Amino acid sequence: MKESLRLMDVACDLCGGDRSRPILKVREFILGSGSSFSVARCAGCGHVFTNPRPRDKDLARFYPPSYWTAAVGRRDLETFKIGGERWRSVMARRSAFLLSRVARGRLLEIGSGDGLFLMFMREKGWEVEGIEPGKEAWRFATKSLGLNIRNRPIDRVDLESEAYDAVWIHHALEHLPSPTHVISLAVKSLRRGGLLGITVPNFDSFDRRVFGPGWIGLDVPVHLHHFTPRTLEGLLDRAGLAIEERRFVSNDHRWPMFYSDSLRRRLAYWGLYHPEPKTGAGDITGEDRTDMFDSGGALRRWAHHAEYGLFRGVGAVMDRIGCGSSLAVLARKTG
Repeated sequence: MKESLRLMDVACDLCGGDRSRPILKVREFILGSGSSFSVARCAGCGHVFTNPRPRDKDLARFYPPSYWTAAVGRRDLETFKIGGERWRSVMARRSAFLLSRVARGRLLEIGSGDGLFLMFMREKGWEVEGIEPGKEAWRFATKSLGLNIRNRPIDRVDLESEAYDAVWIHHALEHLPSPTHVISLAVKSLRRGGLLGITVPNFDSFDRRVFGPGWIGLDVPVHLHHFTPRTLEGLLDRAGLAIEERRFVSNDHRWPMFYSDSLRRRLAYWGLYHPEPKTGAGDITGEDRTDMFDSGGALRRWAHHAEYGLFRGVGAVMDRIGCGSSLAVLARKTG
């Protein structure tokens, strides 16, 4: 990397313990720098987190503009796809977790990214707001989609007390320096009976055990925390929330990315595959292509389709037995 990366040791955010043991050495694939980071387990509560980690200012370099594919591509939203599937279909499946309990209300999304989830919920009649520190994503969501999103770190936002019927944190909690602080802010902002929906990569998943340091859910250094069902639900319980539902999600869209990307990252450790960094042209996640990976020739395309079918089937089975790639939890504020 052009500039030296400053790392800092941190205590466990969940219990405050300062004793942790390294359990994995994980390569960074976002910039393709070749750097590796240590993933450690807290000796006190068992929480897994990246330690040491880059200082907050240094983390920004690992969020290149292409991290948000819809925002960077400025693509036609009527045809835009996420993981090979029309984005509205993806959002409809995600939102069902919440809409099955409340039809509409006031919603805050923490880590709103491109704003597509908020746009979908606005179309469903919700009053929506978001918080997104990424400037490219924020600019797209506010200028192109007309959404009300604040471009600041969550810990610098003054949230109104008991203002929201629901707070949504989808694959964002693992990015935040202090999940404990963010959950406390979210609970404060919820009305009594309000719902908090969280989705995170599942460190106890089958695919993490298979792919080890190549598992895409680790995604160091931007993923600062690596939750298991026990550690996430313990965090919510201590915040005074009642768990209403738990789901495991391996197939969020057409491409089984937790398996396919993890396979390629694992092969990269052996020098058998060379993933494109997110700053390069190889980041095609949001493009309207038949395959997730840029492979020419009918035979290779057929192989990819066979791979997707196999991994989707494995993921569906793992979801049923509680070992899915992602963990989704819905919790209610009772006090």
